[in-house]
Amino acid sequence: MSIDEKLLKQSRLTLTNLDKVLYPTTGTTKRQLIEYYYAVAPTILAHVREHPITMKRYPNGVAEDFFYEKRCPAWRPTWAKTCSVRRDGSASEISYCTLPDVPSLLWMANLGSIELHPLLGTCKRPERPSSLVFDLDPGAPAGMLDCAWIARELRDMLRALGLESVPKTSGGKGIHLWVPLNSPVTFDETKEFAHAIAMLMQREHPKSITSTMRCSEREGKVFIDWSQN
Repeated sequence: MSIDEKLLKQSRLTLTNLDKVLYPTTGTTKRQLIEYYYAVAPTILAHVREHPITMKRYPNGVAEDFFYEKRCPAWRPTWAKTCSVRRDGSASEISYCTLPDVPSLLWMANLGSIELHPLLGTCKRPERPSSLVFDLDPGAPAGMLDCAWIARELRDMLRALGLESVPKTSGGKGIHLWVPLNSPVTFDETKEFAHAIAMLMQREHPKSITSTMRCSEREGKVFIDWSQN
């Protein structure tokens, strides 16, 4: 889908180095990445517009070095909106970028932000998680299919507790299972709950699942990472 030139002009947004190859294996260019984000913007923005965003930037493509950028660049466009979140255990704050609209999404994509990571709290209530997440990470020779059936087992367990969940590819080799939360809870509570669920899944499927953080325990199993909550 081609990008609306009128939108770019109105937002004074200039897209650069559009022929740069970001995915060497497929030859996918920066132009194609930006056009993809433009095409799916309504879906993405519906889920992240209220959240602070950490950008995972690949300035020279996925085969080269990347870096995470939490603090929104000082040279951002004047229309770019931010929100401040207090650091854990500190009085200082980080001013994160946000994604309220399409120009903001295109600007981040133009920076080589192939991955966009929303915080679990919102800008209005950063101390309160609006969802919890399970990261299913396969240890070789386990793979995506193993993650898929474990995601279904985990979904069924959560559903029995009255919680619905939504699967999402992680961008790597696994699956994220997101659980929207409507009740007010703390991060300590969601982390404790996620850990308990992961251990219960390991107890029921000890040959296929691990919940331990030790890498030596993950070979041939799917690691249910509960610690991101």
